[in-house]
Amino acid sequence: MPSALPVMGEVAGAAAALAGFILVFLGGIFASFDSYERTEKKSVLPRFQRRAWFGFVGFVLALASTFLALVAKWLTNECTAAVALVLLFIALIWVLYATLSDVREVS
Repeated sequence: MPSALPVMGEVAGAAAALAGFILVFLGGIFASFDSYERTEKKSVLPRFQRRAWFGFVGFVLALASTFLALVAKWLTNECTAAVALVLLFIALIWVLYATLSDVREVS
């Protein structure tokens, strides 16, 4: 089985970039929610909460992948490297699903 250790620098960078992208996504969600009048916020709150929680989970997955990739590279630990890689793939799939569900909701 090939080693995942040589790509841990790239995994850390990609996961950190994904976490940054998700922060921008969350900022857009909060700005959109804030644009509603106080009386309208109650009716749209569940939709925005779902989006925010989806973003938060993706953010945590990406940050965990970044952290584990850095630890794996530092300690040269193959098991930690594999977990970091798997977490990055899960975070990517999670963000793809969150984005597709938002696009489906709009169209």
